Amino acid sequence: MKGPFGTPYESGLWLLYANFGEEYPRRAPTVRFMTEIYHVNINSDGKICHQIFDRGWASVTTMVDAFTSIFDLLKESNFDDALSIEKTQLKRDQPDEYHRQAIDCTRRCAHKNLHELKLQFQLED
Repeated sequence: MKGPFGTPYESGLWLLYANFGEEYPRRAPTVRFMTEIYHVNINSDGKICHQIFDRGWASVTTMVDAFTSIFDLLKESNFDDALSIEKTQLKRDQPDEYHRQAIDCTRRCAHKNLHELKLQFQLED
């Protein structure tokens, strides 16, 4: 996933993982960031806290809906579903510092192109 324009993530490219359990589409798939990201709603294991993967999921929800929700989350954090108290406090109290740390993490962790990500995670076309 490419980062949204106008955000600290705009220069980054992230690899995400989706696991469709036996109960899919009745239950949401597990979707995680494999590439590190600095975000209020995403923890260090890549877990995404968004209502679409819990109470907002319906059997008619598509993966396009899910990825659109993730993309939108990168544009606008949701403090109600925050996974990190520290990041939440930083974003509320020192938004410029939060922004700087998110940009630093993007530059450090999400700078690879698609070919490099495929090699890193041993993926095939």
